[in-house]
Amino acid sequence: MKWTDEQMKKQYQALDMDPAGVLQQQIREQICARRTSFKRKTVWGLCSAMAMAALVAVAVWQGMAQSPTYLPNPREFDRMQFAFYRELALPGQDLGISYEQLSTHPYKGE
Repeated sequence: MKWTDEQMKKQYQALDMDPAGVLQQQIREQICARRTSFKRKTVWGLCSAMAMAALVAVAVWQGMAQSPTYLPNPREFDRMQFAFYRELALPGQDLGISYEQLSTHPYKGE
């Protein structure tokens, strides 16, 4: 007697080697993590501890006094710019202002 593929498929589906589901339950317990397992509790504990540490670090970092940014005196800044452009100038090129004139230039902010 020869069976077709469809008949064989139906026969194998009709067989149930574990009618009570004991084997399925054992395999499920081996594969799936239990809700109260040591590993699960450890991972959750470490994750929550790291999250709290990160929150504390951010709070401490935000609470620290930020040092004000350094802004040079406008006269010092102009002197640095003048020195930079003087180095870029070609030999004999007139910059239109001398360093003496720059140092006596009045500032509105002072």
